[in-house]
Amino acid sequence: MRTVRWLASGLALIALPPSASAAQQGRLFRDSWFWGANAGIMSFSTATVANQQAPVFNLEWFITRTRGGLYLSLGRSLFTASAGVKDNLGTLHNVEVQDMTQIMADLIAFPVQWGGVHLYAGTGFMMNIAHSAVLTDSILDPNTKTQVQQTLTDQQDAIRFNILVGAHAQLKRVALFGNALWMPAMGNFVLGAKSTWMLEAGVRLNFGPSDESGQ
Repeated sequence: MRTVRWLASGLALIALPPSASAAQQGRLFRDSWFWGANAGIMSFSTATVANQQAPVFNLEWFITRTRGGLYLSLGRSLFTASAGVKDNLGTLHNVEVQDMTQIMADLIAFPVQWGGVHLYAGTGFMMNIAHSAVLTDSILDPNTKTQVQQTLTDQQDAIRFNILVGAHAQLKRVALFGNALWMPAMGNFVLGAKSTWMLEAGVRLNFGPSDESGQ
């Protein structure tokens, strides 16, 4: 897919030898505020569908210090998916879910630099909010229907732990980057039957220093 090719191209920059401008690129990376945008693909599973893929789009705030930093993002994934929730007797009832908003905050570290390319890894939490989840089965018993509707409402959002790895290629004040992200399964989330992964690629702009000295 095109997004995967972009990510592969960005990660291929790691193989380039260090350039003469590495010191300048380092100054434009360390202690900086970056604003960026990315697009990619997400794979998720429900109680009725395994490994469905959907496009995902994010706006992000990337704050760097010398050895670590903070990664914040707000994203939207676009899809229509079949899912299911169980009643108190364990019977699965079909649900249709559409789209999801994702809000993420991760602490990150920069273990490796190769020329103008910085590798990073981090962990944190992502809030996942399904925009629409509609029961598509007919349930005759009103008590069961009420219970299933309440369960579905409870499972429309969840906070999930995540692991993030990425590569950031600094090109003066513009940077290209790629991310890979993983989240574990979560039984109390309508889209969390199995682990979720994402591949993303995008662009960041350096908007100045993140420390008080302004260096």
